[in-house]
Order: sequence, then C-alpha cells, then structure tokens
Amino acid sequence: ARERSSQSRGEIDSQLGDFALTLVDSLDSIYLFKGREYFEENVNWVIKNVSFDRNITVSVFETIIRILGGLLGAHAIITENGLHLADSDNSALLDLAHDLGHRLLPAFEQSETGLPYSRVNLRHGVSQGLSSKISPAEAATCLMEFGALSRYTGDMRFEDAALRAIDQIWSRRSPLDLIGTQIDVESGEWSQSLASIGPGVDSFYEYLLKGYIFLDCHKCYDYFLKGYQAVELHIKHQDRWYVGVDGASGVTKNAQAYGLSSFWSALQVLAG
Repeated sequence: ARERSSQSRGEIDSQLGDFALTLVDSLDSIYLFKGREYFEENVNWVIKNVSFDRNITVSVFETIIRILGGLLGAHAIITENGLHLADSDNSALLDLAHDLGHRLLPAFEQSETGLPYSRVNLRHGVSQGLSSKISPAEAATCLMEFGALSRYTGDMRFEDAALRAIDQIWSRRSPLDLIGTQIDVESGEWSQSLASIGPGVDSFYEYLLKGYIFLDCHKCYDYFLKGYQAVELHIKHQDRWYVGVDGASGVTKNAQAYGLSSFWSALQVLAG
C-alpha cells in the first residue's frame, strides 16, 4: 500500500494513461446522478484539459473500455438529449475519441494476425520488446467501442479491426468450440489453453452477444451461440458451477469458481 503523502503509484498511471481516466469513465454517471449542469461542467473540463498526443505506452484494453467508451458515452448523451455545450463544440468529445482511436489502431495493424498487442504508445505505436501475449477478453473487448466510433464517424477501420480480432480468436477455438485464456498475437498460438468463463475470457462472450444486439452483427451471434453451447456442455460442472477445463479434451483442470464468472447469469438473461 502506498503512503498517503506519496503520489507515486508505480507504473499504474502509465498503463492507464494518466489522463483523467476516472472522470472520463464516469461522465455518463455524472449526468445520471448529478444532472446536466455538473455534467456539462466536467465535459468542458475534459475538452480543455485532456490530450492524447503523449509519448506514453498504455493498456489497449483499459483505454478502450474506459476512455474511449467514456468519451463516446458522453457524446451519445449530448446528441441524443439535444444538449448544447455553452463553452465547447458539441462534437469535441467525438473528435477526441476519433483521435484516440487513431492512436490505438497500430496495436491491431502492426500485428501479423490482427490480434492487438496489449500495450501501445500513443505517439509511436507498438514498440520493440512489448509482450506479444494477450487474453481473448482483452483482444475482443473493443467491438462495442470501436463499432460505435465507426458508426459515429463513418470511419469503418475501427469496427473492421475489432471484428478481425474476434474472427482470429474464434478461428483458433478448439474442436470442442472452446477458447483458451491467453494467445500470442504474433504466432496465433495459444500460450494458455485453459478454457473457462473467468479471467481472460469473460467479456469475450459478453461482447459477442452485445455486438449482435448493438451492431446487428449476425456472425457474432453465431459465434456466441456455439460458444455458449460449448460452455454449458464442457465447462459447467455437475450442473452447479463453472470451472476451468482443458480446451482440447474438456477434462477439468481447475475446479475453482472464479468471481469474474458471475457475469454469466446476467448474460443468460440478456440472451433470453
């Protein structure tokens, strides 16, 4: 634990960008719980103070779901509620999001497989020496945000990159239609073949279903249905909880119940 007097948090701020992540991620909640005036005040602060033109290497996953998602969510609130910012242009958040998207794309485009690197420098792209390992959850949990960015801007490179990453993961599923928990973006080989609905895999399934609902991606729904059936058949243990199994054989390797697996019942409700 860090001392109260110390502002240092090691490398965490670098990975998260050190650009007001919590505020940007919370803009939609600010609108819902604090109202329009406070929302606009914070939006104007973000527009005036947040810039992505920085020589910093960030987590692609965290930056997409929190910063890009936060900017696009706030932009949606402005446009869909007919708000007019007194001190800023109404498209300013979308412009920020588009700029950030451009800076994240090299993580996808500089990979031989189309699977994204887990880290990217916002000025220089993918640097030598970065890890080539990424989880399916990290690789695929961009479809909603990149899809929204493409639909808002007409720049389909983002949605295309997200769909290619999902295709690459799914094409490497086991004969049991299961996916592992970690893959190498350069070779396309699984570095961890344990299959579960817990850490490293959870939001892969979530985004398949939500991608179908939000973007009308029927391919995503097909992937989801096949993956869902495989989970229920091979990962559900004694009809009670979900475990970790060998992706190729379905043999139980880890009987631990993961906290991150708790989303599954809500996903089942959403799927109907």
